[in-house]
Amino acid sequence: MNDTTMGKNEIMETGEGNEAKPDEQLDPEQTVGSIEGHVVCSTGPVRYALVHLGTESAETDYNGNFLLENLPPGTATLSVKSPSPRLNSSAIEVEVKAGKQSCEVSLEEWRTTLEGSITDKNGNPIENAEVYGRLKPMDEPLSTRSDGRGHYVLKGIPWGTYYFLAKASGYMSEGVTIQVQNDKPIPKNFNLNSAGLSIDGKVLSTEGKPIDAEITLLRNFVVVGSTKVSASSDGSYSFVDLAPDDYTMALVTPGYTPKGWYGTLEKPEVVNFSLPKAVLHWKFKEANSGQALSNAKKETNQLPEFPEGRTDKSA
Repeated sequence: MNDTTMGKNEIMETGEGNEAKPDEQLDPEQTVGSIEGHVVCSTGPVRYALVHLGTESAETDYNGNFLLENLPPGTATLSVKSPSPRLNSSAIEVEVKAGKQSCEVSLEEWRTTLEGSITDKNGNPIENAEVYGRLKPMDEPLSTRSDGRGHYVLKGIPWGTYYFLAKASGYMSEGVTIQVQNDKPIPKNFNLNSAGLSIDGKVLSTEGKPIDAEITLLRNFVVVGSTKVSASSDGSYSFVDLAPDDYTMALVTPGYTPKGWYGTLEKPEVVNFSLPKAVLHWKFKEANSGQALSNAKKETNQLPEFPEGRTDKSA
């Protein structure tokens, strides 16, 4: 019996008379897999995200790329931990196969909801009131309107800090600043005061011609409205549905000296602006030959300087 047992052991070790190959003779590349991947979000690659699968882990590089190696074949969970508070982490099921494969993981931004009611000062619901705000300066406003119960829901607000306004015809607009740090809904009720006041006027050059201008209206230094005036129009602007209070108007007028207005609104006001062109001042340097006004150097935002003894501005 001992001789028979020893003979069988020798056959298994040498492979003689046995068609099966020992595991150690298999190509390692045929028994393990690797995943070459990419992590992205809505704005581009996500760098420094931590990627896990089983016991293997890697960090994405500057371009959002990662590589996991020595993975056993089979179904497994690939998890990606976000490096940023504005992005959700993610986990997906993958089928690991022998050899190399690729995948892409997209991380979504936190999105939350602004929700509440819009009423007048007596608590009556205001229907068709608008709640709106810009997520980025050049984006179209994100907006919604209240229903017959005065209820509104504004969805899809990403991580960040934003300013939203509630407005309705015949009422003074009210604003709120919100900070989004997770996906929990943000409650906000607006109570609008009745308003019937207005500020109207024109923005013209000193020659009486309409000019391009952007006007921002602030109530107690909080923005409540803005409008644009075009040089192709008659220069008119209007802010309506204003309540009695202190207001400031700031004008941006390319090529013209900017002006502003501040006042207490107790009745409808007409505020016209007459703006001079922005002046380019000249600084004159006296030449070595003694001739004044030579070698003039153009400078902006500086009062003219004249050679000693000169008081006029003529050449």
